[in-house]
Amino acid sequence: MPHTGSVATEESRFSRRRATIIKSAAQVFGRHGFHATTLEDIAANLKVTKASLYYYFSTKEELLYEVHLLSMHDVLSRLDAARAAYSSPMEQLQEALTQHLRLLAADYEGAFLLQQEYDLPETYRNEIISLRDRYEQGVLEIVQEGIRSRVFRVKDARIAVRMILGGVNWFLRWYRADGRLTADEIAE
Repeated sequence: MPHTGSVATEESRFSRRRATIIKSAAQVFGRHGFHATTLEDIAANLKVTKASLYYYFSTKEELLYEVHLLSMHDVLSRLDAARAAYSSPMEQLQEALTQHLRLLAADYEGAFLLQQEYDLPETYRNEIISLRDRYEQGVLEIVQEGIRSRVFRVKDARIAVRMILGGVNWFLRWYRADGRLTADEIAE
């Protein structure tokens, strides 16, 4: 009797293939923009047929959502790790922002997509905005603790956080991998 493999192995293979497709979609969306990219473009990048993509994803919007979801979970995980690793609000903030910047630099093309949540259908968009708000709230809590412990002198913590995150996200507009400083040097 031939061995057909376990259900867990099949699920694992399915999950790995989905992850590969999501990463490829991020690259193609990053290069051409969401609206200009077709499922055919993503399939060509993977050297598969468009029909095979439908086994994993039903629409281009679903792929964009998954790209956002993956990135948001990654940045939230890095924020949680920074908060757990350090007791000082200054160190927590520095580590969280360093990790945020590294994440943007590691997927430079795909990171532009994170500013395009409004291209998502409303259900997906609301979930991504909720995750983004959760990240902002986590950074806000660090800044508020820094104000309480007199590490930071800020009049309005929420505005300060939005200015900080705006600056970090603007990195995508001016950073060049072949520039004077590496992403790590900028982050530090």
